[in-house]
Amino acid sequence: QQIPINCPFATKGGVKNGQRDGFMAVSGNQGKMPNYEPNTQGGPAAVGERARIHPQEYSGRLERTSVRVVQKGDNDDFEQCGNLYRLMDEGARSRLVSNLVGHMKNCPSKAVLIRQCGHFYRADQEYGTRIANGLGIDVAMIKPGVMHAKM
Repeated sequence: QQIPINCPFATKGGVKNGQRDGFMAVSGNQGKMPNYEPNTQGGPAAVGERARIHPQEYSGRLERTSVRVVQKGDNDDFEQCGNLYRLMDEGARSRLVSNLVGHMKNCPSKAVLIRQCGHFYRADQEYGTRIANGLGIDVAMIKPGVMHAKM
């Protein structure tokens, strides 16, 4: 889709997808836009109902939907991450926190840092607290249920 011969000229606003780099990337690589969704930077977004594959009748109804299997003890998106963190010895935890802080400190958005620290905090309070402290983020800002103004 990126080489001129394959360019979809009829696409209003140009191509907006998650494809990056690769052998045929010759068109600026969609700049600094994120290549994932959802995002807060105006990057690709779900196209909604018009792209939905509509159900059809066969011997029963077949439909594409999101499936979330919830089993006892596995009821959130953070439990597995927290379990892995708690399984590590102190040396491994320190290296993990140091690596994450080292990479995250370059993020220009304080709102993104607060939101991400909140995810780590939900996995394990010590984990989130250590990362927030390393980034100079007030731990009170990352606790679940705290509402934040746009920064």
